[in-house]
Amino acid sequence: MFNTYPTNFQKETFDDYRKPLFLYFLSCFKYDLEKRRMKKMKKIRFYFDSDGTLFEWDTHASIEEVSSKGYFADRIPQQNVIDALKLLREDDVELNILSAVFTDGHSINDKISCFKKHGLENVHSIFVPYGENKSDYIHHSDKFLNILIDDYTPNCMAWSDGIAVKIYNGINGTKGRWHGYRISSDMSPLQIRNTLLGIAMCEM
Repeated sequence: MFNTYPTNFQKETFDDYRKPLFLYFLSCFKYDLEKRRMKKMKKIRFYFDSDGTLFEWDTHASIEEVSSKGYFADRIPQQNVIDALKLLREDDVELNILSAVFTDGHSINDKISCFKKHGLENVHSIFVPYGENKSDYIHHSDKFLNILIDDYTPNCMAWSDGIAVKIYNGINGTKGRWHGYRISSDMSPLQIRNTLLGIAMCEM
């Protein structure tokens, strides 16, 4: 059983999230959260983006379509990511959905409807007006390690409290601007869950 990370474990390890040995290491890693509590370490808070992270983003949709009533109520799930979030319910962490919305009077309700459809109705949801910094809408405390999981590099770069993890979903990651932690939507739910917990433990 592994109890600690190697001393030479660096963020750069994540530069190629497809490295099979690294994914195998994380998928086999055993996390002792009781030790973390005993050491009075920070509590982990995950913030999952919605569009492009929990649900697929349609790059071909026009702004008129995206802003129309009902559009966000019926999005295609990225099931591996949703299932990973559900696995994290079994761990000593806090889970949140942090999603940008149009201030149009219906997008929030549409997203809530979509979350409920996919078993996420009990996950605390925070809605941020499009264009605003997501960091400004979370609770800041030295007692928590805040981890954002988002597909949009500017959101990751603007995350000012905690750490950001970029998720690659098959349509993003074409510009090579992000050099931090990363996961992929084609990883298994268990690999995603274990990788996120591994990242959190590295940052504690």
